Amino acid sequence: MKKINKKTMANASQGGAKAQQQMNYVIGFTKLQEVQYAKSDIIDSENHELPETIAVVDENHPSSKLLSMDKIREIIGGHLEGLIEKDKIAPAIESLKIHHSNGNLDATEGLGLYYWEEGELEKAAPYLGALVSANKEEYAYRYALLCRDGKGTEKNASFAFELFKRAFEYNRDPGALTCMADALKEGIGVEKNVEVALVYYLCAELLGSDGEASLKLGIAYLGDDEIKQDLKKAAEHLKIATRAEYKPIASLARRIIKEYKLN
Repeated sequence: MKKINKKTMANASQGGAKAQQQMNYVIGFTKLQEVQYAKSDIIDSENHELPETIAVVDENHPSSKLLSMDKIREIIGGHLEGLIEKDKIAPAIESLKIHHSNGNLDATEGLGLYYWEEGELEKAAPYLGALVSANKEEYAYRYALLCRDGKGTEKNASFAFELFKRAFEYNRDPGALTCMADALKEGIGVEKNVEVALVYYLCAELLGSDGEASLKLGIAYLGDDEIKQDLKKAAEHLKIATRAEYKPIASLARRIIKEYKLN
């Protein structure tokens, strides 16, 4: 696996005195040097309250025939696989809501994931938030995206950055690290630090980001008022992005390579 050059890491750590303070990441299996990031005390999570409960469903309502969790999984799984039509799964969803209101986190998880997969993000948000409130860190990344974009919950970039950090610490998710790099590069929800942002993009690329970090790194090295143009580096990272499974990323990378004649 490609390693980050020590000189690159040293330069990235010179992004100002504040960015040098507190807390380091160690990205284990890549054996990278420690990467410093902006102070966590500028994150104001007190302005965002995680939902702990959702409205209780009346268990005695005539339309609420309680199904077991196993039966619910069978029905919703069949729907997500295209075997059961959406209008046939209402009893399963109602039963999930009852199980959830009774404190069953498996039901909360089922509702959050179901609405997420269906693209109903506003409905997914309170359930994913409840899971994060219960320290289910595997859902921090999804909920962070919703908090960042204000989908189904209060828009709060600082809280989203904190959640992206939690998601990365949980499972070294390159997507979470890329989102942190985005925030650092633009100074959204966290103190701006372009140098550290570039290192985060590179770390995400090495950790297996599906082209997104490589694309953003390649575009950054095309140069602007804050980043010196380096077409050799731009070409290197954009060529990696052309191999992304997500076609829009691969297509955009190829178009930029052609436009700037980076072949």
